[in-house]
Amino acid sequence: MKCTKCGFENEDGAAFCGGCGEDLSSENIMNTLDENAKKTEKKPKKNRKAKKEKASDAEKALKRKRFKIVLIAAAIIIVVIAVVILVLMNMPSAGEKVLKNVPIGRDLAYAEAKTDCDFVAVSKYEAIKSLGEFDNVCEGNLTIKIEGVSFPEWAITVSLANDDTINRVTYYDFSQLQKNWKGHHSSKEIDQSVIEYGMKRKAVDRALGFTPYSIIKGIDNTVTNVYRYYYSDEITGNDVVCNFYVVFNDVDESVKNVYVNELDYIDFMIAAI
Repeated sequence: MKCTKCGFENEDGAAFCGGCGEDLSSENIMNTLDENAKKTEKKPKKNRKAKKEKASDAEKALKRKRFKIVLIAAAIIIVVIAVVILVLMNMPSAGEKVLKNVPIGRDLAYAEAKTDCDFVAVSKYEAIKSLGEFDNVCEGNLTIKIEGVSFPEWAITVSLANDDTINRVTYYDFSQLQKNWKGHHSSKEIDQSVIEYGMKRKAVDRALGFTPYSIIKGIDNTVTNVYRYYYSDEITGNDVVCNFYVVFNDVDESVKNVYVNELDYIDFMIAAI
């Protein structure tokens, strides 16, 4: 008979264990077996609880890891989107690319070959015909509406000298006026002193907070940026629309002069400049 306590092999019928003295009566053996069975039953419960806790901790760790991965991915996507937006904002429009390649002092045929665009004598838009005196015009393909009037998305006009060479090029970005012919909204009148002599173009754009609606290149090596904006007059409460002109030296792109013209609705509809 094997002792249930110490495992010592006793003779059959022994009353006590020869190894540890344990009572080997049937009743005591049964009680001991019951106790061992209960202990055995309790252990799996503890193991299951421990396993559950371990599994729960592992799930939480996995969730935290996934959350970190999602945050990192979201941050990367935001950075990429921001970079793309900045690149797109700083990319020249189709009209600006044409303007850049129109050569001052060369004939129209050379300009057309250089830009791969046609400069026609008569615009298909009545509003463009009212821009002022020019000899030829190149227009964007997209038509937009400003105050119900049709305009090309952009247009470039050229004026020719007596020898038929280009002496003036003017670019118009009419898409800037599509939402409002008055242009950029400003909380107040822009003080001309914010633009200092010698400032560079990018610095001027930053100082004003918006980009030019029109750009004029002249034979005198100047480039004039025209910034269209409006503000509310504190006394009358009426909107005052202005063209803010900044003249640059085309060689070093530094500011040479600044002046402002006030406009009204009739000026815009008739002259559109």
